[in-house]
Amino acid sequence: MTDFTREPPATVTEDRSIDDALEEMVFDGVHALLVLRGDVVSGLITSYDIQGERPLILLLSPKHRPADQVEVGQIMTPWDQVPKLDWSSVSTARVFDLAKVFRRTNATHLVVVENPEREGAFVRALISRRRLNRQLGID
Repeated sequence: MTDFTREPPATVTEDRSIDDALEEMVFDGVHALLVLRGDVVSGLITSYDIQGERPLILLLSPKHRPADQVEVGQIMTPWDQVPKLDWSSVSTARVFDLAKVFRRTNATHLVVVENPEREGAFVRALISRRRLNRQLGID
């Protein structure tokens, strides 16, 4: 888990190109970026989103744009659809519990939020399926 109280999150704005976002991921050594609209988290984009079928679907649509003009905001997972866990449950969870959530959601990343019942919940951490599996010795 990457705890944002200990290290800052890797972020990108909605209007950046997906090529720039992927470059940022490589530079930061991560596979996901929180997407910002101003100071507010508006979504999550992963390397799987960028290198998968989402850009292809967009490129094949009637509103076709050149690949280098596809923006993060066009293929990101919107914030209301990002799988989230509450910090209070994660802080006491076992690794097995987190692995179960990943299997159930089929997500590549889970966002951990603190105080989700309040408006302006704090984005506390990001959990990567790949990292969890690596630590468990699962391919």
